[in-house]
Amino acid sequence: MKPNLAQQINENNQAIFLPGDVVVLKTLNLLSINELITLKEFDGKHWTTDHRIGRVAESAIRTATTTELMMKRRLSPIELSLAEVS
Repeated sequence: MKPNLAQQINENNQAIFLPGDVVVLKTLNLLSINELITLKEFDGKHWTTDHRIGRVAESAIRTATTTELMMKRRLSPIELSLAEVS
């Protein structure tokens, strides 16, 4: 899975997101949110989002895949594995 063009890698190999990046929550059991989330501002600990959850920790999100962007929702782990194969 390739990162967004706006996503960068720092010296600790941790993802750094930028405002405007489209992300999803890493795990589905975390609030059961399937929607795509657009990042707005980072306060050093949490991102403010355009979603009703408001703020989210950077450690709880990952970049949305191309397939998720096309489907306009977060894919389940099974859907993700099928999308990576095709």
